[in-house]
Amino acid sequence: ARDSWQHPAAKVRIEAEWAGGRLDPWSDFEAVLLDVLTLAGADGFVGKYTSNLDRMVLELMAARRGVMPPHKSLDAPWCFGGMGRTPHTTKGTFLCHAPLAGTEAAVERAA
Repeated sequence: ARDSWQHPAAKVRIEAEWAGGRLDPWSDFEAVLLDVLTLAGADGFVGKYTSNLDRMVLELMAARRGVMPPHKSLDAPWCFGGMGRTPHTTKGTFLCHAPLAGTEAAVERAA
């Protein structure tokens, strides 16, 4: 089944599903890209900054506008993906940098 990888007991590698023809990597990539571009067109963003996909969406939003859009993290302040550790999360410690002083306050005021 297409969603067999979602079951924790299955432990099927996505590469094996692609090789077996049970998943189509190009249609999967196209779907993710469409999601990213659609989200980047929004007026604001709520997401998880420990997620590469969510950070990519926010970066595209900012690049298109030339300014950071209103945004809110559900788990950590801005995360640079492994540049250090931040204790500022509700879910524990993640490999991220804490934002520059005053950044979150400015975002809160803008939102």
